[in-house]
Amino acid sequence: MRWKVDYSTGDHMWDGDVYLPSGTDGATKIAHEASAGTGTIRVYFDDSLVLSVDDRGPAARYFKNGVYNHGSGRAEARFRNLRYWTR
Repeated sequence: MRWKVDYSTGDHMWDGDVYLPSGTDGATKIAHEASAGTGTIRVYFDDSLVLSVDDRGPAARYFKNGVYNHGSGRAEARFRNLRYWTR
């Protein structure tokens, strides 16, 4: 699913309940602090920060959520109670 909200600056985050069957990799919360320079992307799992990385610099941005089949493993995710925030 691609969120129909494009942005280039500001703080943006989506949150929701995500069911990931055993053998599927994934996260439950994404936050992006976009800026005119290099911004920061944070990934949370069960409300704990698991990754913080710089983005690739200024660009039109958007969120999408789902799974990609990356081999012979299971690729499934179910989403509910999705919320989107900006600041």
